[in-house]
Amino acid sequence: MVPGWDFSCSMAGAVVADLVLESRIDTYSGAVFAADFKPTVDKRLNPALDEIVQPEKIFGSRDWTEQDPS
Repeated sequence: MVPGWDFSCSMAGAVVADLVLESRIDTYSGAVFAADFKPTVDKRLNPALDEIVQPEKIFGSRDWTEQDPS
């Protein structure tokens, strides 16, 4: 069993990794940004991509994986 916070970070990291593998996001100077704005085939990834696409939200990968989901 994985404790709550660790599980949330692990799942967020998996989503970020999947978006990288789908070539939807990339990094530059430590910031994560959308490289391809089109929705993915996996509808579970699209909410995270929608968040990353927002120009006023520029964070690094650690910020996206440690973000409080509530």
